[in-house]
Amino acid sequence: MFFIKHFIIKICYNIKRRVCTMNLDKNEKRYNSKLFRFFDLLYRLLVLNIMTIIISLPIITFFPAIVAMVSTLKYDMSETGIFKPYFRNFKKYFWKSFWMGLALLICFVAGAYAYYFWINVETNLAFMKIIIQIGIVVISICVLILVLLVSHLPQLICIFKDLPNFQIFKVSFYSSFRYFLTTLIMLIVNLVAYGSLVIILTLIFTSKKIDEETGKTVLAVHSSVRIMLVIWTMIGISLPKYLGLRFTKPLYYKLEKIDMEKINQQIEEDINNEK
Repeated sequence: MFFIKHFIIKICYNIKRRVCTMNLDKNEKRYNSKLFRFFDLLYRLLVLNIMTIIISLPIITFFPAIVAMVSTLKYDMSETGIFKPYFRNFKKYFWKSFWMGLALLICFVAGAYAYYFWINVETNLAFMKIIIQIGIVVISICVLILVLLVSHLPQLICIFKDLPNFQIFKVSFYSSFRYFLTTLIMLIVNLVAYGSLVIILTLIFTSKKIDEETGKTVLAVHSSVRIMLVIWTMIGISLPKYLGLRFTKPLYYKLEKIDMEKINQQIEEDINNEK
């Protein structure tokens, strides 16, 4: 009787273990399926995009929010949650990215003001017209250099987080010309991410009609523009950034292998030896 009871218990135990194993296998297959991974990625991109937009509303926090997004996309997409890694990265890179973003903002505002000033100068003197043209060309070149710098800065801040800001600017300037194909890809990414918003806002504020009842001019936003705005709010920044990081992964992987501290120490030693 004891052996029969023991035999029945053993059979039940094996059946239970087999059922649990089958359930685990089913869950594992479900979690590893392409469809599940796609929707999981879409959810993460959506959350990252919305959080970045909300945090960027004060404007001065725009660049830290972008750096936090890039760091999360680059290093933390395999984690279970997405909120905690994002805010951890936002806190981690805040001050470094804040001061760099503030410097870039001041430069862009100064460049826009200078361009507006030179473009509106009226003169009949041929010499002054030449000066104005030179000024416009110089300002355009400076703005272009700033745009090239911005294309690599968020990624380089995440890679060389211990470098001083000026050194990161130098590395970004060098990378912009040395790896021009990667720079071009990142420029396209930024153009899609931010240029699309400019186009949408332009369409919104230029879509006007006269109200027949009041006779006043009111906004008449087309439904397609509203759909575009919703899509941009959901994945307008995060999706281009994610694709950009995927396409440029070999370059930034190579840069991650560079020990900038050793290079700086070697330069300092060479300078001291020359003295």
